[in-house]
Amino acid sequence: MYDVIYDAMIESRVASRRPIPVYTDRQGKEVGVGERFGLEQDIKIDHKHYLLFADESGCSTNQKKKMDT
Repeated sequence: MYDVIYDAMIESRVASRRPIPVYTDRQGKEVGVGERFGLEQDIKIDHKHYLLFADESGCSTNQKKKMDT
């Protein structure tokens, strides 16, 4: 599933494939393996402002206020 999503991000130029995978810290800075936070990354998000993340909250992705259903 993630491969399909990453391929779509690359195709739409929201992201690009890194020539050499890297590790990053919590702030997103490239670091060595001893200082890493998370897994090796081979995709770089170039345009974060175009991404939308949602969960299984129905039609509303705003989790700050509770909806009456």
